[in-house]
Amino acid sequence: MAAPAVTSLTALALTTWALPDTSSSSLPAEQARVWPLVMGDLKATLNLIVQQIYGEGTVTRFRPHHFPFTEPSCELDIQCHKCGGRGCPTCKGEGWIELLGAGMVHPKVLRNCGIDPDVYSGWAFGMGLERLALGEYKINDLRLIFENDVRLLEQF
Repeated sequence: MAAPAVTSLTALALTTWALPDTSSSSLPAEQARVWPLVMGDLKATLNLIVQQIYGEGTVTRFRPHHFPFTEPSCELDIQCHKCGGRGCPTCKGEGWIELLGAGMVHPKVLRNCGIDPDVYSGWAFGMGLERLALGEYKINDLRLIFENDVRLLEQF
């Protein structure tokens, strides 16, 4: 039986909001605290991932967006690898290519999963692998990946 195909990269991070009792701890209070995940953590993590995948100096932007299970939510775009942000057919003249969606996990989602949102926070993001291939192999049209054209596939 063949292994299932991986079609997307999805991540979820959770952390506790509760501050541990440091009165009996050998650690100073500043080192013993666990801070909640916030949108800034998500943005920093995503920027690091993009730099690792597409190289240092890759320009990103975050745009507000709506996803039903996260609030606040955003989309992450990278500057077009073909035109450097000037606008071309690959980026539809916008200079940016949408890469992924992300956001802070909505407290109702955590509650429905049996996780106390007063203690834990989290964020999630998801990206199709075709988006990774688009930038990695400088493919100028996302539809080429789905057409199963042997001429394209033989290049790899």
